[in-house]
Amino acid sequence: MGINILSVYSYMRKDGIVVIDLQISTSSLEVVEDRKFEQFKQIFNQYIKGDITLEELSKKRNVMFKASVIPPPTFVKVDNEMSEVYTIFDISGEDRVGLLFDIFKVFAMYDLYVHIVKVVTQGRG
Repeated sequence: MGINILSVYSYMRKDGIVVIDLQISTSSLEVVEDRKFEQFKQIFNQYIKGDITLEELSKKRNVMFKASVIPPPTFVKVDNEMSEVYTIFDISGEDRVGLLFDIFKVFAMYDLYVHIVKVVTQGRG
């Protein structure tokens, strides 16, 4: 859809309701037009309801999408000392369509439960 997910904050409330806060833009970091935003919400809600899978969405993705900024260096840091309860993953890589999907596929492959996600995809200007 040509939409760039800039940041994601997700958490589950005590009553079981999941709150997801997304900051999105076009690939050139402009505001997403209303029509495209409504399409994005519709697809996102289909995914949340289980009507469509990430695999199905990734088959439809625009392979020509590329962020208009220089990507940061790629790295993965794993920290078991910052928290007594959780392992913290600090991951940075090239901003591209499907980056979060690919990261979560790896987590799922190793049965890693994600408690809180904070994602920021930025390149150097």
